[in-house]
Amino acid sequence: MSHTYTVDPIKRAIGIYEFKNLKDGLIIDWNNQFNLKNVDYPPTQEKLNTAVKQHCKFIMCRDIIYGNHKIFGEESYYTNLGITGDISSDFKLFQEYAKKSIEVNVGIAFIEKIENEFKALCNANNVTGDLGSVFE
Repeated sequence: MSHTYTVDPIKRAIGIYEFKNLKDGLIIDWNNQFNLKNVDYPPTQEKLNTAVKQHCKFIMCRDIIYGNHKIFGEESYYTNLGITGDISSDFKLFQEYAKKSIEVNVGIAFIEKIENEFKALCNANNVTGDLGSVFE
């Protein structure tokens, strides 16, 4: 009886997803909610910079929203902040949610600290060029 053996390994990508369910009904894909890390072909340094910068913005907003939920509870829910729309599929709305959560629960002065942390995160990830703001 003959047997065949293949020396080529079978390559298969395995997706690892982590979701956080917030009490206001928002479900956050912790790693890539808005597919901001994806870069169109052909990749260029500019496209890569933009993707990493946008993902850094997502990380900052995600952590703001999650942290404020833990600290302030219902006061930080998007429904109580007057935000309407599909936050889980609209990154601009997600950013608005994070900013409003800070303004209402922590104070505008805290935004400068967030912006400095965003710049540090971008620098740590070798993002070059104009970084802009977390909320733009």
